[in-house]
Amino acid sequence: MIDVYFNDAARAKAALSFIPADDRELWVRIGMALKAGLGENGFELFDRWSQSAPSYKKEAARAVWKSIKPGGIRFATLFHEAQRCGFDRCQHRMALTPPLNAGRHCAKRERSAEVERKLAAKQCAAAKRAVDIWTKAELASDTHPYLALKGVKAHGLRCYRGQLTIGNMACDGALIIPAYDAHGVLTTLAFINKDGEKRFLSGGKKSGSFHWIGEPVSNLLCIAEGYATGASVYEATRYPVAVAFDAGNLLAVANTLKLKFPDAQFVICADNDFETPGNPGATKAKLAAHQVGARLAMPEKLG
Repeated sequence: MIDVYFNDAARAKAALSFIPADDRELWVRIGMALKAGLGENGFELFDRWSQSAPSYKKEAARAVWKSIKPGGIRFATLFHEAQRCGFDRCQHRMALTPPLNAGRHCAKRERSAEVERKLAAKQCAAAKRAVDIWTKAELASDTHPYLALKGVKAHGLRCYRGQLTIGNMACDGALIIPAYDAHGVLTTLAFINKDGEKRFLSGGKKSGSFHWIGEPVSNLLCIAEGYATGASVYEATRYPVAVAFDAGNLLAVANTLKLKFPDAQFVICADNDFETPGNPGATKAKLAAHQVGARLAMPEKLG
């Protein structure tokens, strides 16, 4: 049986019935997709769907909705995620009347879906390449120039040998830091040369991915922006540290880990970029700490 819908909201409601609302990272993405497609009219649908999660709080749903800004996530993301959960686009179609308007909406949705498919394929290819590079790389020494410069150890990092160049940076001799998602799947690699210059493997999924220093077996978990900060915290405290790679990824990593370890206490270990306009290290760390109810640790002056 094919279900036919006469507006986007009705089809979105059907798609939402396939998606669990208890994955915070996915929950936020769906909110962004609904707002992109339905505008402010999408909140009622978002709120009603959110109520299916055991952790539902109306104030939190409203706050997240208000914080969502235009851009990035498209309406098609909702149907892409629903399809991964069993939603069949062919069985849940939009009505084709009036023909011109329906045709335009259909073309727009197909374009958005194609963008999502291409992105997923690109990230999958990058992940496979990351596994290949990582498995062939040699263990890094604590005497690597970058580690010696920062005064920290390798903690299982590896060293790349080969012809790979990313941007204008030759990666031969660079440290490799693996990035994993919440399920322990390798998503991408970060390369750091002896001077501290950093590049990521092209096409990989960095958002929400992280690298553990130490095993996450403590009830207190730390999240740091960069490897050197993370290694310094771990060596001083022996608390496990998740490296987020940059300030812009702190919030995504914090949300991911809060969902995975709901009973843990978190400390966001910030870089104090006081010489950088806007101090992104401190600003992003404070935002992440507020979002997940974590404590904030930050040096007074040095970044």
